[in-house]
Amino acid sequence: MADDSEPERLGLRYLTLAYRVRKVVDKHMISSGLSLARWKVLEILDGKGSIRQKALAQQLGFAERSVTQAVESLAGDIERLL
Repeated sequence: MADDSEPERLGLRYLTLAYRVRKVVDKHMISSGLSLARWKVLEILDGKGSIRQKALAQQLGFAERSVTQAVESLAGDIERLL
């Protein structure tokens, strides 16, 4: 990759930084029982209210199965709190 263009190098640096930031955010959120992915689910639910899991998956850009697992996990957390 010796002849990569500057925009490609800049893009790679951006992706590397974004990955590192996400890891730091996840690390701090996990201490409160969240992750960035779970936070995104809660954020959409807070803004939209009731929404079908298929629509939620589309909003998040996640596979439906991933959303199902996230919702079930959050529901389990709520049951434990009650």
